[in-house]
Amino acid sequence: MNSYPWQSPRLWLGMTLHTWVNLLNGKTKNISVNRLGLVLITTFIALLQTLILPFAFLWEIIIGLHFRSLPSHKSPLFIIGHWRSGTTILHELLCCFSELKAPTTYQCFSPQHFLLTEKIVTVIFSWVLPKTRTFDAVSLDWNSPQEDEFALLMLGAKSPYRRIAFPCFGDQLEGLDVSKLPLKQKEYWSQSLVLFVKRLMFNDSRQLILKSPAHTARISILLKLFPSAKFIYISRDPLRMIPSTVKLWKFFDFFHGLNSSGLTNYLQYVLTTFRAIEDAYLRDKPLLRKNNLIELRFEDLIADPTSSLKKIISDLSLENLHMNRAELESVVSKISPNIPELYALTPEEANCINEATLAYRKRYNYT
Repeated sequence: MNSYPWQSPRLWLGMTLHTWVNLLNGKTKNISVNRLGLVLITTFIALLQTLILPFAFLWEIIIGLHFRSLPSHKSPLFIIGHWRSGTTILHELLCCFSELKAPTTYQCFSPQHFLLTEKIVTVIFSWVLPKTRTFDAVSLDWNSPQEDEFALLMLGAKSPYRRIAFPCFGDQLEGLDVSKLPLKQKEYWSQSLVLFVKRLMFNDSRQLILKSPAHTARISILLKLFPSAKFIYISRDPLRMIPSTVKLWKFFDFFHGLNSSGLTNYLQYVLTTFRAIEDAYLRDKPLLRKNNLIELRFEDLIADPTSSLKKIISDLSLENLHMNRAELESVVSKISPNIPELYALTPEEANCINEATLAYRKRYNYT
């Protein structure tokens, strides 16, 4: 794992003071001494974020954002599947269609005021982001397609990503399956996502592609918010996907966590989360009509991206899309069909993964 540049923003820097204090509430005694600098910097940035809000809200009143309704025929296209299953590659491939767009990194980490600040901040602070994602070397800049779960986190909605701050408190899966939240929290989560989508579509009405592994457990509530939404579910060999996810959470906890106890059993956490999203997905899958869901395998996607995209377009009845061939060739050139085995698993770890994912492996032919 590469080091994370000192000047690059940490996960919490898009929060307002209220959201930041709420995250720390009752847990300040668990902050590690070597993370106090991060806490102080984040508190200062959160204050600045809060001071911007009145101007952003006034701007949205001026442009009439809150009086606009979402076009029902342009419900988002959701990419779902477990972490490290290939959702990012698929996200970038689908962005090669001219009629589709994804939220950017800046929009997801400044969801409350990007309509006012995006053009200025992304130019002034273009140098602060690492050129690639540290944990997998995928290219990164302020305009890169990004996961909307980070926007929900910045907005203070319940999210399993809150555990990254204090992994010492265990799994903390609250917000993974939104249908299980108390009514008030569920309503706030829904309002936050809808408002974020309205902001994304204000200056650009193209259909959105939203990508979040956590959405795999939220199909029922997403259909209530966006009745004509379509879903692409991607699977991957668990013996590659699960260890890669372990690496992902280790990275987030080490570089973005506020507690450095290092006591997390990452494999057990990943398998617990895996079971939770799979159970919710299989529960909600019957809610989707045939042309509103397609399932594909990561291995098939990287072996022949063009054919996989054609199948997605056909199965989801998206025939009116037009491909930007130059962008597609650029994205495809970065995809290697030969994924090396990067993880040395003990026999016990391999058996644990195989047992926990037995039904999944049978369903998607990973035998």
